[in-house]
Amino acid sequence: FFVGILSVSILFLFTYQFFIHLLFPNSSKEVELAFYCLVPVIFLGAFSSFFQGVLNGYSLIRQLAIVQVVAALGSVLAATVFAAGGHPIGYIAILLSCFIFSIVASAFFMRSQGWHKLGLIPPPVLFHQPTTGLVKEYLSYAVVTLCTGVSGALTIIAVRTLYIHQGGLSLGGNPSRVANG
Repeated sequence: FFVGILSVSILFLFTYQFFIHLLFPNSSKEVELAFYCLVPVIFLGAFSSFFQGVLNGYSLIRQLAIVQVVAALGSVLAATVFAAGGHPIGYIAILLSCFIFSIVASAFFMRSQGWHKLGLIPPPVLFHQPTTGLVKEYLSYAVVTLCTGVSGALTIIAVRTLYIHQGGLSLGGNPSRVANG
């Protein structure tokens, strides 16, 4: 899982210039910096999706709903702090805050359930030779959550990028303003 997230992040790190020139042919240095800063967004977004997938996979639906609300509140908090300036890095901070709040809340609930019961940290030792069954169980949900998390994060980023391209940075956090004119 970690290797997959790291691979996608490194791939984006080396190809972000291509996306900038494709989506914003006459981009500024601020837009280039914002795209460069998307690497931690993709990285944390995949971790967030994985943790939420673990909660969902173990039928901790109540906790998953709370995690999603906490993540949304984190985005709102960041939007009130960072969006006022209209700087591209503020937009990245909004995306990062959502994932950070989600990861922290997910980790809290997984810890309260017992990490070892969820198969994330085998007791009593952290590092030992994993069994074939443990690896198969882990990969059965890790691969799916990695793929869906990365594709979900990239889709949201692509849609918001189109809004920004159409109407400016202020539309990145409020796509409904496009419809209202």
